[in-house]
Amino acid sequence: MGWITVIWLMIAAASMALALIHGYAWSRLRRAHAHGAFVLCAAGVGVVTLIELGMMRSQTPQQFGHLLWLNHFPLWVAAVGSVLFVRVHMRAGRRWLAWTAIGLRTLAMLVNAFSSPNLNFREIRSIEQMQALGQSISFAVGAPSPMIYIALAAGIAQALFIIDATIQVWRRGDRRLAVTVGGLLTFFVMIAIAGSALRALGLLQFPAVITVSCVPIILALGFEVGRELAQSAQLSVSLQARHKELKESEAGLQLAAAAANVALWSIDMSTGAFWGTPKGAAMFGLDLDSRIFLKDLMALIHADDRPRVSEAMSLARTERQVSVEYRVILPGGEERWYSSLGGALQAGSGSSSTVTGVTIDITARRRAELESERRRQELERLQRLASASEFSAAMAHELSQPLAIIMSNAEAAESMLRQPDTDLAELQAVFDDIIAADERAAQVLTKLRALPVRGGIPVEPVSINRLVSDVIGLVRGNLDEHGVTVKLQLAGQLPALDGDRMLIEQVMFNLIRNADEAMAGNAAGDRLLSIATLARDGMIEIRVTDAGSGLPADASAIFQPFFTTKPEGLGVGLAICRSIVGAHGGEIGASSNTGRGSCFWFRLPATAPSVVRDDAAS
Repeated sequence: MGWITVIWLMIAAASMALALIHGYAWSRLRRAHAHGAFVLCAAGVGVVTLIELGMMRSQTPQQFGHLLWLNHFPLWVAAVGSVLFVRVHMRAGRRWLAWTAIGLRTLAMLVNAFSSPNLNFREIRSIEQMQALGQSISFAVGAPSPMIYIALAAGIAQALFIIDATIQVWRRGDRRLAVTVGGLLTFFVMIAIAGSALRALGLLQFPAVITVSCVPIILALGFEVGRELAQSAQLSVSLQARHKELKESEAGLQLAAAAANVALWSIDMSTGAFWGTPKGAAMFGLDLDSRIFLKDLMALIHADDRPRVSEAMSLARTERQVSVEYRVILPGGEERWYSSLGGALQAGSGSSSTVTGVTIDITARRRAELESERRRQELERLQRLASASEFSAAMAHELSQPLAIIMSNAEAAESMLRQPDTDLAELQAVFDDIIAADERAAQVLTKLRALPVRGGIPVEPVSINRLVSDVIGLVRGNLDEHGVTVKLQLAGQLPALDGDRMLIEQVMFNLIRNADEAMAGNAAGDRLLSIATLARDGMIEIRVTDAGSGLPADASAIFQPFFTTKPEGLGVGLAICRSIVGAHGGEIGASSNTGRGSCFWFRLPATAPSVVRDDAAS
């Protein structure tokens, strides 16, 4: 066995071994398409090497011609593999050039399939021998076929594609890749083309040893994909270590979450898949052993709260922190209140596909708030009854005397008119007494009407933003139960204000209650209450805006006592608000929104010119 045989067998074995190694890597990493392209190239070169070895040992023209005919098929595989490798690994090269090279190589293979003896020769007249490395090598002598130029054109197109890709990679700044892959491929493909052209023109009588130019190509491509395998192995080790650290961190985080009685969760928004700690699954009555999706969680949320939660989940894909409170109906029928805080895994980078967050059970707090609101409403009702009782008692006391005078004088006048000789002067005095008593009754009514502002009001320093926040905290349960979303726009800096905090709170209660009732006919998820504070012209302004039914046609009368549009209303709420604001030296008004709903506002005078920081706005 000569050195040529040994070398060619080693090249074939090495090529096939590389093809098997990277074929296995490709089977495990299906997205690593560069490995698949290298498998085609290495396997094709391995088969070409074995066929060339057979050609160099051929004894007859028929045997040589048949082997050369076979050689075009693995040569097509190697050429296509090299083009795909450049396209996938280098991420360069014009697509039409790649398809041109593959198309011409495919055409050459098809023409060869129907040629006799093959694409290279019309006729092989004889087999000649030459000595190389102590071994006799066969090569064919005959008439070249003009069809060989198809194969030459395919080689030129392949070389042009590789050159174009190399230039693009060089300009991109990856000089190493341009030299080690693009430069070597270009150089040895050009050598193969030159050798084929010289043999086709009859200028060179030499064995067709494409293997000589293919070996460096295989080495260059193998180095590149081997380098990727080494990096993948290092990455795998690093990922395993990182995975271990994350598992330990996750265990610690779950322990801390369990101690704090909170649930941790994440949702893949592209698939809806839910992951959560055992606490999170238990809160919704679900089993972590089965796959849980976002739709399963949404089905448990109260129908009135579902639109608000859906809106919060949409916002959480782009923002870091979005909070929402909602009710959940557990499989057993129990109603629980939960508060969730979540946000995008990578906020600020567009819409994220993963939302993470925490959830806590606030049922006890919400029940306490609802009970507090119920008690406050009951107390308010009792206060109204007490006020009405006091008002009635005061009216009865103050009017009893003038009414008694009027009654007695009226009876006296009636008695005098029945006498035949009535004293007109005396009758006139009786009527004067009746008029005086009536005037006194009118004065009593005037005094009772001025009762809210009589004697002034007690004042104390008031933080308007804190007052608004406290009022919202007290009525939050009632608003959430009605599906009302609250939007606060509190100014960061406001002047100081002196006033009666309780009376100003009563104004806020009345306006918020009116806004809530005005939106009762809206669909769930379409009830937005906006509250804003601002400083303007030495006054502090509070605006309460709703998306309800709007103001009545006679909007100027809404602040008049006993004016109401509600079937069961008394029509005193806005009148009381006007009295309280007026007692503070302020003003109150209302206007219709451009689209729908109404805006009620009131202004109170600032008591200090300096502007101070109001931390409640945060």
